[in-house]
Amino acid sequence: MRHIKQLGLCSLVFPGAKHDRFFHSIGTAYLAYNLMKDLRFSQPELAILDRDVVCVVAAALMHDLGHPAYSHMFELFMASLGHTSWTHEQASLILVREVLKTVNLNLKDDVEGDDVAFICELIDPPKKDLIKFLDDLAQTKLDSDTLNQKWSSIMKGRRADKAWMYEIVSNYRTGIDVDKMDYFRRDAYFLGIQRQFDHDRYLKSLRVIRDFQGITTLSPPEKSKDDIRENLCELRKTLHRTAYQHKTVKKLEAHMVDILKVCEKTIKVKGKDGTRMSIAEAAVSLDPVAYAKLTDSFFETRLLENEEAALESACESYKKHFMDRKLMRNIIMWEVPTHLEDPGVKDLPPPKTFVKKVLELSTRQVPEEELHCVLSKLHYGLGNEDPVKKVVFHDKEFKPRLFDVDYDANPLRRKLFLFWNPASVDDNHLETMARQILPNGSSTLYNQ
Repeated sequence: MRHIKQLGLCSLVFPGAKHDRFFHSIGTAYLAYNLMKDLRFSQPELAILDRDVVCVVAAALMHDLGHPAYSHMFELFMASLGHTSWTHEQASLILVREVLKTVNLNLKDDVEGDDVAFICELIDPPKKDLIKFLDDLAQTKLDSDTLNQKWSSIMKGRRADKAWMYEIVSNYRTGIDVDKMDYFRRDAYFLGIQRQFDHDRYLKSLRVIRDFQGITTLSPPEKSKDDIRENLCELRKTLHRTAYQHKTVKKLEAHMVDILKVCEKTIKVKGKDGTRMSIAEAAVSLDPVAYAKLTDSFFETRLLENEEAALESACESYKKHFMDRKLMRNIIMWEVPTHLEDPGVKDLPPPKTFVKKVLELSTRQVPEEELHCVLSKLHYGLGNEDPVKKVVFHDKEFKPRLFDVDYDANPLRRKLFLFWNPASVDDNHLETMARQILPNGSSTLYNQ
């Protein structure tokens, strides 16, 4: 994890953002430990055990173990090969189980729960099943025994009275957790973004209470609502708009995906049994030896040295786009209006359909494969849903409270990019030709 940058290719646009996944994992574990320590002191009735603390901290420390080279961009590469269901969370769970075989944490499987299952569920909880469980509870009031039975049919790590622990590392309710708090603060700092959320104050203000359905939850005081909205949710959108989904970052990612496709055909990685496999095969099989080799430096060394004949085209592409900085051109950057701003805007067409429509309207025809359509989604972490509405706050008497309406919420914005990557064109004429592809603008395209 020391050899995988936290922000992938962002460091080529923001040179300060060279921090790594290991750095972030340590910070996440630190926040998780402090939260458990504080709650253990302030609410002894929670009966927090040493093994609970160990499991939560271990999950926070290893939650990103499954990230390979270039972090989230690798998932774009896998999706381009047809592995659309592949995620780094799945990889993390398998690698975590491998790690736990090699260390002695005195983990148990007894009446308190299965510790190994608990760690895995903390990292990647079955969020859809849990949300459905909460929705069903809202419709039907259950006694404690039935509630515990239904909870245990979904979660094997801990009983329902410790359901709040599943909101620490990867919060299934709201998405507000120590993972986000660490990387929001850390990324903003290294990106030079002068905005931050006071997570220390927030974490110390949390109490464990029961929600309206009787499930324990981490609850902030009601006065924290505006702080969560303005300094946490909006910070996430700022990070995505400014850095994660910056147009140049998206260009570099598209170029790197093309380069990795060439590497996929030529590079073979040796696994634990001496079996040689491609990059995608190592990721799909999650061979602990082969997959662990897929770091940033693994690819960059080969691409810079250019000593393998089979990788010559990939090395040339890397030199052109990454060293000489000859990137694809931006044809469209469209801030998609919301339904309230323009009731006529509904679902956007698929990228391939969008590209075909561009070519129909264009005054200059270019090969379809030279155009790349990228949809950027800027939101609070739950798509078009507002996480603040899902937070169970508490009043001064520690009674639960929900905010069903928040007029300041703006949970989802969309931005569409269309890039042109000409195969062989004189660079001096690229800008002029780019303007010829779609002279009437993206609004004309949408209204056709």
